[in-house]
Amino acid sequence: MEQNFVNLHVHTAIGSLLDSIAKIPDVVKFAVDNNQPAIAITDHGYMSGFVEFVKECKAYGVKPIIGEEAYEVDNALERADTKDYKQPRYHLILLARNKKGLENLFKISSWAATEGFYKKPLIEVERIKENGWGEGIIACSACMIGRISKYLELGKKQEARAFYKLANETFDKFYLEIQSHPNEYQMQLNNNILQFAKEVGTDDIIITTDAHMITRDQQEAHNIFVKIGTEREVGETYDGCFLQTYQDVIDICSGYDINMDLVQKAIENTVKIADMIENIDIGLYQDNQMPIIDIPEQFENGDQYVEHLIWEGFEERFKDLPEDKKEKRRERIREELPVIEALHYSEYFIMLQMLTNAAKAKGIPLGYSRGSGGNCLCLYCLGVTQIDSVRWKLDFSRFANLGRRSMADYDMDISRNRRREIIEISEELFGKDNVAPICTYNTLSTKVAIRDIGKVLDEDPDSPYYKKIPYNLRDEVAKMIPTVKTLDDLGEEVEKEETLQNVLSVNPKMTSVYQQFPKWFYYVLQLEGLPKSRGRHAAGTIIAPKPVVEYAPLCQDKDGATMLQIEMHAAMDDLSLIKMDFLGLKTLDVVDDALKIAGLTWDDVDINHLDLDDKAVYDNIYKIGQTVGVFQMESLEARKMCIQAKANDVEDVIAINAANRPRYKRWISRILCQ
Repeated sequence: MEQNFVNLHVHTAIGSLLDSIAKIPDVVKFAVDNNQPAIAITDHGYMSGFVEFVKECKAYGVKPIIGEEAYEVDNALERADTKDYKQPRYHLILLARNKKGLENLFKISSWAATEGFYKKPLIEVERIKENGWGEGIIACSACMIGRISKYLELGKKQEARAFYKLANETFDKFYLEIQSHPNEYQMQLNNNILQFAKEVGTDDIIITTDAHMITRDQQEAHNIFVKIGTEREVGETYDGCFLQTYQDVIDICSGYDINMDLVQKAIENTVKIADMIENIDIGLYQDNQMPIIDIPEQFENGDQYVEHLIWEGFEERFKDLPEDKKEKRRERIREELPVIEALHYSEYFIMLQMLTNAAKAKGIPLGYSRGSGGNCLCLYCLGVTQIDSVRWKLDFSRFANLGRRSMADYDMDISRNRRREIIEISEELFGKDNVAPICTYNTLSTKVAIRDIGKVLDEDPDSPYYKKIPYNLRDEVAKMIPTVKTLDDLGEEVEKEETLQNVLSVNPKMTSVYQQFPKWFYYVLQLEGLPKSRGRHAAGTIIAPKPVVEYAPLCQDKDGATMLQIEMHAAMDDLSLIKMDFLGLKTLDVVDDALKIAGLTWDDVDINHLDLDDKAVYDNIYKIGQTVGVFQMESLEARKMCIQAKANDVEDVIAINAANRPRYKRWISRILCQ
């Protein structure tokens, strides 16, 4: 057999938070650079990176092996965790062999990270067996914390045999795992496993690296990352936990008292497993996964139905307009409809109307429109927006055009106090299992990395910079990192830090500090931007035609609510799932309260019937910058721009709001000051 090796036990930064510094592109690049035909990712209890991983592997011709390192326990529903008793958590590697295996892996990961979650995602092998979730899955006994390894270390051979039997009954295949870590303790565990394999009469053994980093020289950076993230002293725990080649494994193991013929067999089995595993279709770049819409039987399809709804709404919306203005809007609808149908948006538009109508029926305050959705007259006819795009001369192509590849993204502004209700409405309309929020990830910022890594190096007696990087210096260097204003996923203005690399090239003082403390900066460059925590997206919610667990696994947010393990772009752009942004706005609650106090309704403040030429509004609010409390106009920059522009009508206000964005702010301010 060709001398090759496949890494089957690999942790990534996105899935094994604060425990790995290996980025998925670097993992795949390692396989490419070393001519390894396949590679796996097996993150602790989560599968957050599987979409990015498959994409990256396909781009470079590497077979992706999708897996997880599960936390398996005796009783996943037990919550005992006292000083006197703590239920042991064992590790178990699970690899999807085929499509069925991936489906079952999603179920295992989802159940563990929701129903079984207690500090960690927990599940029992017995539960996997009872539910038939082991079909299509290859399992491996994992690391020193694997149940068999731990049992053998404690002399519990009977228990080890019992679990070995259970695992073989549960999964398609079960392999005993040894690891190529350069220390005597690991080699003793390896010999325990190899002796056990002989006793049970199997040569189903593999060797892995339990990689948490790409290369050996990243170990110190990894130790620092784990320490600043979890305050754990890792010591030699991660010795050898880097991606290895065939020769690396041979070189490490040959330095110890271990049967090298069995090591060779274990290496060959990694390639055999890779050959056994199918190239699984995860649904990349499929057709948009529209929710199931009940189309009335008199219509052949969604295109006919949405066209009917649009013209029906047209008659209601424009019944009082003169005929010439009506005809202008008919022309616009006739322009939009072919694009909507060509892009297969019909069901999406119907979904938006269903959500809007249901929210209005419950009296939930909604915004007039957000983003480019206001450019679409068809959405206005459906009652989704309150913006007559012809009146305001808005370009439809900004929202949708025949050259657009990604799904149009309509964001719905909703009362913050009642945001939960729109989620419940979505579940009622499209099925509870078909709706789930998406997760997001917070990363290690450059400033925090500078401060925390500097602190570790300053306080570690073994550090070359021991007592040389005091707090004042750490703080001074961190403050050299500028922030720039940009827009987040919701279109809201946020501040984002520049990277250290960008600052080093332009800041001589920073360069001087770098020359004095190169290792400090080296570690920051390696660790900045790594994910450090998982949270719930502020607004993003997936609405799918099938239960969302069929597309990706689920987990819990900090409040115990269910969400997808994957982030927005993986769900929407890569798996073509439909995402709604339900944006909770306090402003809508304030307006709603004011209307109630005044004895008015939202119909009374419909923008299409308000007097937008009321001079007093501009003289007493906008011209003098008294816009505190006005949505998107209350920042200091916006108030200054109102004064400088002498905002005199609604067109001025629109222009100021459009200009008050990071991309244009500096440019427009210079013009106004001339």
